[in-house]
Amino acid sequence: MRRLSAGEHTLSVRCEDGASLQGLIVRSIPEIIHASVGYWTRQVISTHAPFTWEFLEAARIPENINVVLERHRDMGMDVKKWRSEGKKILGRGTIHEVKALGETLTADNIYKVWTESNGFTRDDMDGIMFDELDGYPSPANTAQYAEYNKAAKRLAEGTKFRNKVFYPYCNVMYRSEPSIAFVKELIKYGSKYTEDRYLPEAPTKEEAVKAINGDLRYVMTMHRKGVPDCTKHMIFNIGYMSAVPQSLNVYPGANYKVFLDMEMNLIANEPVFKDLYGFMFYHSAYADEEIVRWSAKLLRHYCIEGRKDMLSTDPYELPHIQNADFAEGTTGWEMSPAEKDSMAVKSIPKYGEVQGRFRSGESGDTALWTKRSDEKPNVFSQQIKELKPGRLYSLKLMTADYTHLMEGKSVEQKLEMGIRISNAQLLPYRSFHKTYRSIRTLGDGKKKPWITYHYLVFRAENETAELKISDWVSDDSAEYPPEWGIRLVLSDWKTQRPGGPDGQELICNFIEIQPYLED
Repeated sequence: MRRLSAGEHTLSVRCEDGASLQGLIVRSIPEIIHASVGYWTRQVISTHAPFTWEFLEAARIPENINVVLERHRDMGMDVKKWRSEGKKILGRGTIHEVKALGETLTADNIYKVWTESNGFTRDDMDGIMFDELDGYPSPANTAQYAEYNKAAKRLAEGTKFRNKVFYPYCNVMYRSEPSIAFVKELIKYGSKYTEDRYLPEAPTKEEAVKAINGDLRYVMTMHRKGVPDCTKHMIFNIGYMSAVPQSLNVYPGANYKVFLDMEMNLIANEPVFKDLYGFMFYHSAYADEEIVRWSAKLLRHYCIEGRKDMLSTDPYELPHIQNADFAEGTTGWEMSPAEKDSMAVKSIPKYGEVQGRFRSGESGDTALWTKRSDEKPNVFSQQIKELKPGRLYSLKLMTADYTHLMEGKSVEQKLEMGIRISNAQLLPYRSFHKTYRSIRTLGDGKKKPWITYHYLVFRAENETAELKISDWVSDDSAEYPPEWGIRLVLSDWKTQRPGGPDGQELICNFIEIQPYLED
């Protein structure tokens, strides 16, 4: 990749040792941004976190992008080489830094934060991305854009920072005249702006198509009405949050990788996106390692190769298990209670949001409840269907202490479950059980509950398999290092013991089985 100015260029090709030129393809590609390098504070759910430059190279991110947003410096990155190829490194600024300078928002304070940031003052950086502005009409926004417009005009009229870029994160800037005026000042300066669209997946393909068209296409159409040539100055920013505590992967019956593919496919094919300047995903600190690797493939497919077809061939609606959130009661599941009334489906309003399902509606608000017994386990099972032998799959599920949840208690504890999959081979180095604290409270409670996230990767050995889950655990998997916390048994349980105290009440849902990206 090389950054070129607009206009005519000459490319010279020299052939040696009898070689001859059979063909040459030169593609105009967008600015492709990776956010972020060195952002480690939120990556709590991944065996690969934090995503170092070494990990990103293995995931093939650097070869498929040309701009890096840097949260903290990663010493594994060759900054000099990166920038010598015309690629950019941007720093980060926030509206909170401006507000910290005084109660009244002023153009001077805004300009000070922008131009005194690392992205503007350091010679080895190319500017900043600024978080976050919107175009919603309100007296407060009208007042603040009067100051933002002055600061942007000061940038545009000056020469000191002509070699620096300023990219604000934005939402629906077309909705008010002051925000449109700000965008036009940015364009005069030569900078760009993002449009941030963080769509949760939908339960069915039909609903996904409707949601993607109704949001992405509509928003871009409205932008073009406000600023007709906006696409040449816009970076379209799609959310790919896929790891708790905040995820757009909200329906365990849908394939989130296919959903991301559908979003990018619309952008690649819809005329309203023609001449789009840039593209990015937000944000690696909220993404799991599989989705980061998948994003590299999507960027190559659409942004570099210019493909118009879908990259994925998997169905959107996952066929492997049914009723993964117990929204239909126990339909599809075989229940083996330890004793009378020790298993039931419970309705828990807003529990999906507590788990971290972003903009999920009522998804996740039902779960299977079990009351542990010292005498025998509660077990629920289902046949897994339509597997491809030899292919990798992931199994995800979430568990929480029901009593603590209902009483508003915040108690950190790892809730163990026995999980058995027949006809399968476990990949323990890609599997984990981790406990995380929600970023939300439930009901009137003021304490944020703790949830255990179980993430297992296995290779299918047959077209079908039996999934069996228990509130007792087995020690048959003791050959795996204890720090992995693996409780997946791939044959009949030989020995079992209670996974916690007698009478402990658990809830379980989000039982998702979907194809896992192997490379």
